Amino acid sequence: MSKYIISILLLLLTATAWAQQDTTRVRPGDVLVVTTDSVANDSSLIIRDSLEVDTVLTDSVALSDSARSSMIAERDSLHQLRFGFDISKPLMKLLTKDSLSFRETFELEVDFYHKKEIYLVAEGGWGSGRVDYPDLSYRTKNIFVKGGINKSLLVRRGVTDWDQAFIGARYGVAFINRSDANYETDSNAYWGKIVGTIPGRNLTAHWFEVTAGTRLEVWRGIFVGWNARGKFRLNKKAFQDLPPYFIAGYGKGDKNFIFDFNFYLSYAIRWK
Repeated sequence: MSKYIISILLLLLTATAWAQQDTTRVRPGDVLVVTTDSVANDSSLIIRDSLEVDTVLTDSVALSDSARSSMIAERDSLHQLRFGFDISKPLMKLLTKDSLSFRETFELEVDFYHKKEIYLVAEGGWGSGRVDYPDLSYRTKNIFVKGGINKSLLVRRGVTDWDQAFIGARYGVAFINRSDANYETDSNAYWGKIVGTIPGRNLTAHWFEVTAGTRLEVWRGIFVGWNARGKFRLNKKAFQDLPPYFIAGYGKGDKNFIFDFNFYLSYAIRWK
């Protein structure tokens, strides 16, 4: 009889020890008996596991941030200076034939990669225009400069990636010479034909631009791309008597808003 009692006690002790070490999933309806020692042991395990997970996650985030910072530093370590020429304006001059008016523009662009997809931009050029209407004829010529920035919307994937889709802003100024303007009025029975001259003037135009465009590297250092521009003249009252017929870099002198388009062929040099 005592043998059976001892066997039952050993079985109960074994079951109790196994239950304390069992980590199987608890099912709905099970009754849990929790001891202080088990809570303490489980809490220490949970805290230790939580700390280990947090440490792994922190190390992973730190590694990710470090890798990202290293990639950005490597990407921005290469400098680029790019020179461009607007080929659309000379082409338009060749394709447009008008015996009564004429205009031409030669426009250059230089941009420098600063950092964080920001490009510093300088533009400049020269041009001229004329009108030879039956009742009015005069000439204009000017030089212009513009400065501003472009912000690329495409994040560079590495040191060899220089393609752009960008937005930007410019401030422009043009120094204009308008020649004497010869005019004549229509003949009438009372006054007859009136002929006169409006003296020439040196003028200055100021304007602001918003622009968007692209630059794509088609070969090593060779780019093609376009700009669309909205131009807003700032000194609207400067040309009240006789505006310049054409302002290179801006557009028609009698307009306070101009939409313009450029197509550039560019070449870039790079160094560390």
